[in-house]
Amino acid sequence: MNYSKYRVKPGSKVRLKDWDPGDKSAVPASKEDRLARLIVLSEEINKQQDLLYAAHEEGVLIVLQGMDTAGKDGVVPPM
Repeated sequence: MNYSKYRVKPGSKVRLKDWDPGDKSAVPASKEDRLARLIVLSEEINKQQDLLYAAHEEGVLIVLQGMDTAGKDGVVPPM
């Protein structure tokens, strides 16, 4: 999948009103495909964060948008 439209260029401004909150173009259609993609992306995020931490660089920022009952708290596992 091509996620380039979701990347923000350094120094550019983000205007949330320019983004469609209903956009599902990067979401696989089937539940099985979504779960498989979630596993792959989670592993990649963890790998990148470990590399940044080891290099004493910046961390990873993930912005989540969802209603109060969207389950955002389930994204971050307890320490």
